[in-house]
Amino acid sequence: MKRILSFIYGLIAYLTFLMTFLYLIGFEENLLVPKSLDSAPTENLTIALLINLALIGLFGLQHSGMARPGFKKWCLKTIPSHLDGNIVNYPLTSTSHVKVTIPKFLIITLRGKT
Repeated sequence: MKRILSFIYGLIAYLTFLMTFLYLIGFEENLLVPKSLDSAPTENLTIALLINLALIGLFGLQHSGMARPGFKKWCLKTIPSHLDGNIVNYPLTSTSHVKVTIPKFLIITLRGKT
């Protein structure tokens, strides 16, 4: 039973990565997503920069937190060792964070008004 649950957990982690990666392609290429890099800016430059920098900072905080020995120790107590680390947990948490962050990302245009 543990093997089946571990397999399902790993499958969910990597399917989450695949869906997020496909969403990022759509975001960059303006394909099949509600908001892309080509979308019109919705906020002024200062607000957009502050929000985007905060989102990038949260992503960095999550990455830094997962690299700490305390988190790894907690993770080893909570999650079986064969599911720990870069194999499953890191991709799942990172792609989940990106999946939540990208739709909140504000478009910045540096071109002059046309």
